[in-house]
Amino acid sequence: EVKGGTKKTKRQKKKKINLNDLLKKKQISPKPNEYLVKEIKGQKDFVTCIAFSSDEKLVAMSHENGFVTIIRRKNSYFADSTKKSDIQIFDVRLKASDFATALCFTDSNKRLAIATYLTSNFIFYHIPTETEACKGKLPEVVREFSTGHDEPINDIFIFDVEKWMVVVTCSSGENFPMKLFDNKGGKLTSTTDLKEMKIQCAEASLDNRYLAVGIFSPPYVAIFEICRGKAGEFLDLKEAMVLKGHKKPVVGLSFSSDSRHIATLSSNKTWAVWDIMVNYEFGEKPKKIAAYSLDSSIGKPCAICIGNDNESIAISSGPNIHFFSVKSGKQVERVNDACGDVNIMKLKGLPKSNGFAVLAEENLHAF
Repeated sequence: EVKGGTKKTKRQKKKKINLNDLLKKKQISPKPNEYLVKEIKGQKDFVTCIAFSSDEKLVAMSHENGFVTIIRRKNSYFADSTKKSDIQIFDVRLKASDFATALCFTDSNKRLAIATYLTSNFIFYHIPTETEACKGKLPEVVREFSTGHDEPINDIFIFDVEKWMVVVTCSSGENFPMKLFDNKGGKLTSTTDLKEMKIQCAEASLDNRYLAVGIFSPPYVAIFEICRGKAGEFLDLKEAMVLKGHKKPVVGLSFSSDSRHIATLSSNKTWAVWDIMVNYEFGEKPKKIAAYSLDSSIGKPCAICIGNDNESIAISSGPNIHFFSVKSGKQVERVNDACGDVNIMKLKGLPKSNGFAVLAEENLHAF
């Protein structure tokens, strides 16, 4: 679980942070519990975002001081290992006063995509192989281009099909909040027009097929499909399905590992699980297989994550994490102060393991 920093939504001068004052504040560590499987130490500034490679051997974390740390293990990041030789650590330094707002690995795990706060630029870094790293080679920029977003980028998604890569960037602005690019930074045209829509949240399926977007008003979820030609080239971003039923904005989305289901969370304390493995081309609608309301004792929900078994749901509220059964909707477990006494901002599902990382606001430590 990882403690992180608040995500800024307005372009403004970076606020100076007095680390000494922050260190004097009382830091409450998470209480030991059976669900905490990994503690990431050594952070010197707020963690703003995190990303895992598809094989879980690489993890990247951005800090508000402008550094992006990349950690590689020979086995899965969550496998037990005490050998220093099994771990490689790289630090990437962004331009002065800038930091990353979103991170994403390519499917090949050879590159890391970084979105910057001040300029909303998109940067591709090449990640050295284990052999190259042993010879002293460091991550290097292979491509950088401007996305043109008028607000900081909140999410990056890479639909990686060899040379026909599609990069999708999402921001909270209302002037074309979602944009598509090829791997060279060229803009991809699409018949989908989201100019007037405000994106509340977004998530991509692991099978490189779907992109789900939570629209603020009216509240609904649009699921788009990346359409390709016979050779794999990009053709269009097509709206495939619409999920309706939430009466307030959807604040959280989570695809299952098999990309068959998607969980949605609304600000009015309702959550649902949908079966999207349907023939939408022939008019078949997604099937809502579960819909429940949170107990009144639970505070405002913020994020949701569906387990790889498709039978469990994790929902964050304030500093706490609640676990629910998809079948019954009943709460089966609760972890109080999962990252100390700070509010949780995001749950980041893992590609393979049945777990998730946690981003919490303004804290210097990572768990």
